[in-house]
Amino acid sequence: VLAESGVEHIIFSGGDEMHFHLLLRLRELRPNVRADMLWHACYLQFKEDYNWRILRLWMDAARAGLIDSIGVVKAGMDEFFRSLGIPSKLVMNMVPGEVMDPPTAGDLGDGTHLGMWLSSIGYRKIPHAMLAAVAMTPNAVLHAAGLDARCNEVIDTLAIRCAVREPRPVPHDQLLEHIRRTHVSMYVTFAECCPMLPLESMQLGVPCLLGPASHLFEDEPFLFERLVVPFPDRAEVIARMARRAADERESIINAYRAYARAYNERAAASVREFLS
Repeated sequence: VLAESGVEHIIFSGGDEMHFHLLLRLRELRPNVRADMLWHACYLQFKEDYNWRILRLWMDAARAGLIDSIGVVKAGMDEFFRSLGIPSKLVMNMVPGEVMDPPTAGDLGDGTHLGMWLSSIGYRKIPHAMLAAVAMTPNAVLHAAGLDARCNEVIDTLAIRCAVREPRPVPHDQLLEHIRRTHVSMYVTFAECCPMLPLESMQLGVPCLLGPASHLFEDEPFLFERLVVPFPDRAEVIARMARRAADERESIINAYRAYARAYNERAAASVREFLS
């Protein structure tokens, strides 16, 4: 279907093994079609057998001229690939749309409402320091999804008060509604390329704490100081920053509103540069 469509440029997003075999077949049928791959993993995933194996396939494909370039969403990884002689561009994630005002106090109820929205739990996204931070926050109310058995044990042991406690990730449209019912989102992870949840939360008017693993807010000192947790495994630091973010959420969202205009323009430009 791709060969017969006449499309002249194919981008394989993610680079799964199926994509690689599709590339080889497409090259047989349309030798002159342009192809690129957009890689979504980070350096820590070199440890993961599947990710390491398919990355090597695509690096060899780039060297052999089967693809033109490897795009990345991890800031600086484009420099890494270029140092190996592989053309590469950074593609910046973004969430378009007007930034909303923070939810009003009357919409949230008593206490400090903290959201923790997990898509998966693994060595790169370990939530236990965040749960301990919730337990350290006076009058905290947790809204959380994607909780495994150990998370539930921690919540029960620490007597954390919950408004939402879901074992699986919630559907995206419901997630946006859930985020608007909190003061602060927490997404303090140990390894990221460019996490989408902080951008979605901020666009919804809810400050989001994140770990120091991505490029987000590194060029905006006010937001960086208040949102990027320098020590992602220290619960007392997360708790202190969560309280500050809840207290200063209007000024944080106003700063993000000004920042997002230029950031989104740069993100859109990065897509155009990759495509060209």
